[in-house]
Amino acid sequence: GVNPFAFIISTAAIGLHLRGVRESKGITNIFSLLKVSLVIFMTATSYSLLQPANLVPVVPQEFGIGGVFRGASTLFFGYIGYDEICCVAGEAINPSRNLPRAVIASLVTVTILYMVAAVALTGMVPYEYISETSPFPDGFRYRGVEWASHLSAIGEIVTLPLVVLVSIMAQPRLQYAMAHDGLLPAIFAALDSKGNLWWGTLISGVVMIIIATFVPFTYLNDLISAGILIAFSMTDASVILLRHKSPDNKPLYLEKLLGAFNVLAIISGILMSYCMGSFEGQCFAAAFGFGLAAVGFKLHKICARSPSESSPADKDGFKTPLVPSLPLIGIAVNWYLIAHLST
Repeated sequence: GVNPFAFIISTAAIGLHLRGVRESKGITNIFSLLKVSLVIFMTATSYSLLQPANLVPVVPQEFGIGGVFRGASTLFFGYIGYDEICCVAGEAINPSRNLPRAVIASLVTVTILYMVAAVALTGMVPYEYISETSPFPDGFRYRGVEWASHLSAIGEIVTLPLVVLVSIMAQPRLQYAMAHDGLLPAIFAALDSKGNLWWGTLISGVVMIIIATFVPFTYLNDLISAGILIAFSMTDASVILLRHKSPDNKPLYLEKLLGAFNVLAIISGILMSYCMGSFEGQCFAAAFGFGLAAVGFKLHKICARSPSESSPADKDGFKTPLVPSLPLIGIAVNWYLIAHLST
């Protein structure tokens, strides 16, 4: 069906971005403050209604550890904010110093808010009665606190445009970089008289409005999370390729090993998620896990002998630590989380 509310919010967000970064930045800051204040209010009020018996068991038997991973994978789109920060790095003041701080600060803030709010919600309402679409307003209504229910529902509606504003902000800048590299038509790199990416914003905005208006979010939820996790895996691989290169006598060897590592990580994640109930499944999972570890060990040996000449040399800027170990762990975890998605 058609979602007129989504059409109105998306169109308003695109219109704001077309006016320029300065205007959209100010509105985003206001909505961010409102959003964080709302989350703190809902969390604090929920703690005042907390019943310790609702927190037992910590992991319900019908969900198990697999359910924990499925939940973590599904909500991963909530972490999209800190990679959006990287997409506007070109407009930041002193990005080599401020960008890593902004990414880490936003990541830590979101993680703490998620964890504290989750404990508060499950302590206020038995998990069997938690609404999938409006958990806090329905939770307050379940406990008979109508004023908190109404305030939370209104707050969620008022702050909803923040998600749309942040989501669309990065897309024109990604298109701009790709157009400069010749991967997209030149119109995506065109600037207006004020230096804004007007055409890139308009084109990507129209696509977003169509999807938001006609595609139900239930179909997009897991797709968004999967897309973000895939993008993170690509970023992890890019960090390795930026820092290291293939041996001179084996062109593209590093790239092939990274491709094999990703494939083995996908298969291992699927086997560990769905095939551990049988002996054969456990054997296959162990075999592919061993292959994944072997390829990872080989990548470590190649990277140790083949630093890239284009590796970042700015000692004052931020450099990802523990390369290639940390990116490889990230790739394996990302594919494992994708395998746990329900659709």
